[in-house]
Amino acid sequence: MIPSLVVLAVAAALSACDQPASTAQPKTGTPTAVGPPGATAKPPAPAFKPGMAVSDRAGARLGEIKTVTETPDGLNVVIEIEGKLVGVAPSTLELRGGRAVSSQTRQEILAQAGAPR
Repeated sequence: MIPSLVVLAVAAALSACDQPASTAQPKTGTPTAVGPPGATAKPPAPAFKPGMAVSDRAGARLGEIKTVTETPDGLNVVIEIEGKLVGVAPSTLELRGGRAVSSQTRQEILAQAGAPR
């Protein structure tokens, strides 16, 4: 009789090994997004488009957006002012009713770009 108890105990132990581990209880709290290490979500870029008029803070027309290019560092916006193509930082532009408004004056933009005035 003892050998059958041993066999029964061994069988029970082996069947316990075949069972999947109990699932962990879900953690409570706010879920967090999972992504590649060091990845950060970029905010959506403003919808600057070629042909869009550019004005200064006072509403005076500066020129027109000629190209908008996405680069690894962000957007590259080129505007034409008085026949000169000048790159501006998108952070200096704001969308207002279908037109781009610059936080800089014409003179400031041209001076930063090193374009002759």
